[in-house]
Amino acid sequence: MRSFVVVVLALALFCRACCCSREERDERKGKVELQHGYTQGTSMAGFFKAQFIEIDTDTFVGALKAGLSRAKSVMTEQDMRERVMALQKDLMVKKAEQGKAMAEKKQGGRRSLSC
Repeated sequence: MRSFVVVVLALALFCRACCCSREERDERKGKVELQHGYTQGTSMAGFFKAQFIEIDTDTFVGALKAGLSRAKSVMTEQDMRERVMALQKDLMVKKAEQGKAMAEKKQGGRRSLSC
């Protein structure tokens, strides 16, 4: 008898989940999309900060929307490739400068310890 009740309750819950209104499905879908969007946004922000990349958020959001809607891009593919390559070169220079500064700092610390 108990197993029958459990099966009936499980079936009722399953039917409720399958037969929920379109508004409820849209609301749930919206929450999931919001969570995914927020998660991706914070992840990207962390990446930009870690790489010392400064961006204009309004331009970034506009480009993201345009890309997702397949709207015509403001820049050509060639322009975008060139900008990305220039950014990568700038990042390599910054990383090299940071490494050099850290090595000098570390070497300066060793000198003070040996005195």
